[in-house]
Amino acid sequence: MLVMRSRPGRPLLRALAGHLAMGAALGTSLALLLFFSNTRNISTMLVNGSTPRLATMVFIAIFASVIAVGASITGLIFASMDDE
Repeated sequence: MLVMRSRPGRPLLRALAGHLAMGAALGTSLALLLFFSNTRNISTMLVNGSTPRLATMVFIAIFASVIAVGASITGLIFASMDDE
């Protein structure tokens, strides 16, 4: 006889890692969109600097980090609300 077991929910840490990854992908996409659309001359400013590669990487990393942390905090809030 086959017994079906209910699948336990994902642990909180794994769920937060998923939110972090989604936020990082969204932040990277937003930074690249801003860079390639040259909104407010962002790409011109970054490319004409003394170290254009480093400035572009830092710009993208900061956007990705900020959005990723925000998504993780939002995920933590949603997870704590689900527990109640």
